[in-house]
Amino acid sequence: MKKIFTNRLLQSLVIALMATSHLTAQDPAIYWSFDQHKGTTATDGGSTTTKAGNLLNGLTFDVYATLGISGNALALSENTNAYVRFDGNMYFDDGPITMSAWVKSPGNGGQDMFALSLTDKNHWNIFMRLGISSTGKIIAQKRKEGNWGGGIADEASPYLFDDQWHMITAVFADYSTIMLYVDGLAVDTIVSASPVGKIYPKAFAAGTLLTSDVRSEDFNKHTVNGLLDEVRLYNAGLSAAAIKQLYDDDKALKIIAIANEGGTITPEGNVLLNPGDNETFMISPNFAQQIDDVMVDGVSVGAVTEYNFTNVTSSSIIEVFFETESYEVTVSTVDQLVDAVNNGAEGLIINVVAGTYSLDSTQQLRPKSNMVILGAGAESTIMEAASAWNPGTVGLPINEEDVNAVNKSPYLFRIENKQGVVLSDLKLTGSKIHGGVFANNCTNLRLKNLYFDDFSWSAIQTYNIDTFSVHDSRFIDAGGMVTHKGAAVFNNGTSHGEFYNNYISRTGNKQFVGFKAFGGSNQRIHHNTVDIDDDFSIEYMHANNKHIEIDHNVFSRTLSIPKGGGGGPVLAEGEYSFHIHHNWMKRSYGIELPRNSLSVHHNLIDCKTDADGGNFMSDFSDGQIVQGPIEFYNNLFKNPGRGIFWTREGNSYFDFRFHNNHVIANRTITPRTEGFFSFPESSDFRGIRLKDNIIECVGLNRPLVRSDWSLRLILRIMNSSMYRTPQAIQIRPQVSRRVLLTICTSPVAITMNFW
Repeated sequence: MKKIFTNRLLQSLVIALMATSHLTAQDPAIYWSFDQHKGTTATDGGSTTTKAGNLLNGLTFDVYATLGISGNALALSENTNAYVRFDGNMYFDDGPITMSAWVKSPGNGGQDMFALSLTDKNHWNIFMRLGISSTGKIIAQKRKEGNWGGGIADEASPYLFDDQWHMITAVFADYSTIMLYVDGLAVDTIVSASPVGKIYPKAFAAGTLLTSDVRSEDFNKHTVNGLLDEVRLYNAGLSAAAIKQLYDDDKALKIIAIANEGGTITPEGNVLLNPGDNETFMISPNFAQQIDDVMVDGVSVGAVTEYNFTNVTSSSIIEVFFETESYEVTVSTVDQLVDAVNNGAEGLIINVVAGTYSLDSTQQLRPKSNMVILGAGAESTIMEAASAWNPGTVGLPINEEDVNAVNKSPYLFRIENKQGVVLSDLKLTGSKIHGGVFANNCTNLRLKNLYFDDFSWSAIQTYNIDTFSVHDSRFIDAGGMVTHKGAAVFNNGTSHGEFYNNYISRTGNKQFVGFKAFGGSNQRIHHNTVDIDDDFSIEYMHANNKHIEIDHNVFSRTLSIPKGGGGGPVLAEGEYSFHIHHNWMKRSYGIELPRNSLSVHHNLIDCKTDADGGNFMSDFSDGQIVQGPIEFYNNLFKNPGRGIFWTREGNSYFDFRFHNNHVIANRTITPRTEGFFSFPESSDFRGIRLKDNIIECVGLNRPLVRSDWSLRLILRIMNSSMYRTPQAIQIRPQVSRRVLLTICTSPVAITMNFW
């Protein structure tokens, strides 16, 4: 009678038999089974956070894999520098640690031989180690700050240099006690006279001795000479029963079945057998894949679809390799789509024929690197969330700074740690789910000619994308509000982004932002139309930004770019935080500050006289010392509402430049009679410069400035003795009237050659 265990089930069985409460539901921190046939990476089968081992100094599975106690083993030699290593913080508790490995060796030339070693991240020559002494007995030691613990089980240990398989285990129970086991049985407990302190693991090695970040100077004397298998490291102290169970399971008659990426083998994992049993394995490639090779105990048996073991008397390992059958496929059903995207090979081109593809919560699409997913058109190929897919507001609003706190499931596409993915010519919709695309830690992500329709949070939600473009796409009702507002495009930490030729609008009362971000640099937002009433066209929130260019767009609402703490860093000359130019802006409340190193020029600001409630530039918060520079020049400005620039009285501005602009202020519905500029008394008026502007009041005169202390500004820009009432004047300095704008945006092109 046979039993089938996957690796995870096998570990769970072991854990269930462990006696110590500290170890409940405890996987190995590291488990290297060495069951691969190819490559230089030892897959970690134990921890939830993968800690794969690197095969070093010429060691490869292709050459040095051989039949082990359970599946494959690695063949090592005392005369080589080869070993396996992991570097990284293992976050160990301040408690027991267990090391275990299988070793088969004829001897080590009269030297101690160490199978496993663990070093400290803070100090040199602090370590734990497990191996076989020069006398052929189990040895385990611990050293820290001159204190030694452990030793050799000279009397109780069996002789281990007999060229047979032995499992050696050490439980470092506390700072003084090490318990030693051979072949699942306790052989000795060694108690040190002086306690040895806690080790904070940094590097773990199999097959050699580490005494610090580097290998021991005499590593050739201590490298494993023979075979090494089933390496385990636990952040816990295994009980005697648990260690005996590990030994029995590793020794059990079994076939280990492994399917590499691209297909499946059934059954898979550890298939436990009785002597004389038969077992058949079925092999199936994924969509657009084919079987490349099947290897049994390291020997190729060809690209077979099934393999039979008969009258089994010894353990074996069967491993399947797949390859891409075609790099371009066409899909026409939901099952084909999910299979191609989630199981297809990297670089696969997936053509999705016209039709509606309704996806449920178990069918989230997760493209591989360099996949291209092409629909038949944004009106023809529709991917929608099934009506039963209703995640509610779990995880909303999102955490802009911590991607690990984000609910990534309620999106049609989830793209993480990939490069070169392209989505094109699709319609994505789902009123109950959070969005269409979630992406994190990707490079060269391109979304084009897409139609995003009706999502509850953000059509596109991304983190940490390097080289990212969204273009020629439509967003209708593409976001929503849960405490805070989502967005059509919500990108956090993007570098080298380009968003262009997009149209963003809404049909009802949904509240969302056009482009929203936390952090980011080297981005360009251009040739877009953002037509959303009552919400920000752009909101780049309270983070440091560098080289964000916003140009040739049509914006119906505010550009919100504030940075607390005085507007963010002052950048070097020639650099900018935001560069806003050649846009058509339609709201009297146009730009939300403060922000240093800001340049605003060659824009058409075209406000309605019946919507006069805003100051075009104003502050987000109080108590700011804003160093600047803020430049506002060569703009055409029609119908400012309450004013052009206003700041709270608690703020101070030190470098504000307003020059060569043409302002026409028609009488507004209120009507507005306030002054156009208001600076607080604490401002340094030496750095506030208004020059070479045309400011025309039509139908109702308005003062230039709003407060008594702002009159200091007038003394710097004109000879006030020329005017009888300098606070109620029409100001027309003699400057060139030639201020030309060309605003080219999708879907219209606007050229202003007159004013």
